[in-house]
Amino acid sequence: MIAELRSLTISAIDNIKDWREFLLRLQKYQTKSVEKRRPQQLMFYYDHLNYLIKIRSDTHFINHSILNKYFPFSTKFDPFFVYPQKALE
Repeated sequence: MIAELRSLTISAIDNIKDWREFLLRLQKYQTKSVEKRRPQQLMFYYDHLNYLIKIRSDTHFINHSILNKYFPFSTKFDPFFVYPQKALE
C-alpha cells in the first residue's frame, strides 16, 4: 500500500511537470515572440491550493491511523515515506 501511494505521488508530480511544459510550449508557439520573457510560474491548483505544496501534508493522516502501530512513520511532512520516525536498531 505504501509503495503504491508513493508511486501515485510520483506520477502526480510527473503529470504536473508535463502539464506545465505543455502549456509553456503552447504559449511560446502562440506568441511566436522573439523577445525574451521570464518563464511564467504555472501552479496546479487542487481545491484552491497549490497541489505541489499541499502534497506535503496529504499523507499526514497516516500518523494518526492504525498503521502507525505497525510502521514507524515520520512526523515530518513526508509524502514519499522516506524518513523513519526513529532510527532502526
